[in-house]
Amino acid sequence: MTTYQVGETVNVGFYGVKVVDVSSIENSEIVVELDCASGVYRMDVPLGAVEIQRVIPVEGAPQPGDVWKDRHDNLWFASRHVPDYDDREDCKGINSDGWRTVLVPDSLGEAGSPMRPEDANQTYGPLSLVFRPEQSADGA
Repeated sequence: MTTYQVGETVNVGFYGVKVVDVSSIENSEIVVELDCASGVYRMDVPLGAVEIQRVIPVEGAPQPGDVWKDRHDNLWFASRHVPDYDDREDCKGINSDGWRTVLVPDSLGEAGSPMRPEDANQTYGPLSLVFRPEQSADGA
């Protein structure tokens, strides 16, 4: 086990935490919840003191057929992407059926080409769901 010394500088990262509140005073901090072995821990996080990366939008992970909107009101269409299986990077995140979801911008403007949802959310977010097709009882 690693031991730490008083006075040393470290980087601390929390992954997959949920934002549960946002400061009403100039959006200066957020409150997050961490699931720990001893239970749920709430923590105030002052903005600017830590690096925060958006991952999954409030409405959940984008699914093929969805339409999303970014902070500039640009639309993004969620689509299935079958990767180049010889490209290790392109294969990251594929499901057991051999594809992953990408977001395709509605125009070839600033964004240009399909992006991984987490990258689009980090760069152009927050993303918000505009439309999700209804699924049948069998999930199709």
